[in-house]
Amino acid sequence: MSLLEIKNIKKAFDENVILKDISLNVEKGDVIVILGPSGCGKSTLLRCVNGLEPIQDGEILLDGEVISNRTKDMHLIRQKIGMVFQSYDLFPHLTVMKNILLGPKHAQHRNMEEAQKEAEMWLERVGLADKANAYPRQLSGGQKQRVAIVRMLCMHPEVMLFDEVTAALDPEMVREVLDVMMDLANDGKTMLIVTHQMQFARAVADKIVFMDGGEIVETGDPEQFWTNPQTERAKKFLHNFEFEKRK
Repeated sequence: MSLLEIKNIKKAFDENVILKDISLNVEKGDVIVILGPSGCGKSTLLRCVNGLEPIQDGEILLDGEVISNRTKDMHLIRQKIGMVFQSYDLFPHLTVMKNILLGPKHAQHRNMEEAQKEAEMWLERVGLADKANAYPRQLSGGQKQRVAIVRMLCMHPEVMLFDEVTAALDPEMVREVLDVMMDLANDGKTMLIVTHQMQFARAVADKIVFMDGGEIVETGDPEQFWTNPQTERAKKFLHNFEFEKRK
């Protein structure tokens, strides 16, 4: 049994079908990078997994339990499936530490002394030990995104979703966030990553999932995907990426 199972899901907004019969199995420790052109359904897929969007057909299972389209206890499921967005969603009136401890305190009712020690450990690890008492307005974009990642980690999710987390960052801040994500992958965390950072995708992924038009067009080993893509659509995508890179 896979840790996360996505079975034949369909997502539509009225008559506009965004996801068409998507199936994907995620094993514990997998790092899966989802690639594809803008508008192909990558972010919507993550939002469906996290319960932010209902699906019209199919099932999503975590640890063998159906979690799709549940409403009463979705807040409990989201503790197991953490998500980091493009926007940092930090409360501006709270310090970094208080932002991080909100979930452990109010959602999980954990011992605050233990939770704070864990938060301090993670802040140290991501290079932000000196920012615990700072406010979001005092942080750079890369620092805010690292705080958002620490906030998720302190909830102990089984699966971590990253939706274009560097898209809003200046180029010089991208590396500091990607380095944190690479460390988490090396720790054996289970991760689904949507990104346009292609070199990072090639380095971090165990598996590439390539989407187009709301469908999974190709899946495979990263090196195979880059050196010998199996579909014409993937070949065109990679060719366009290399062309943009050369420009």
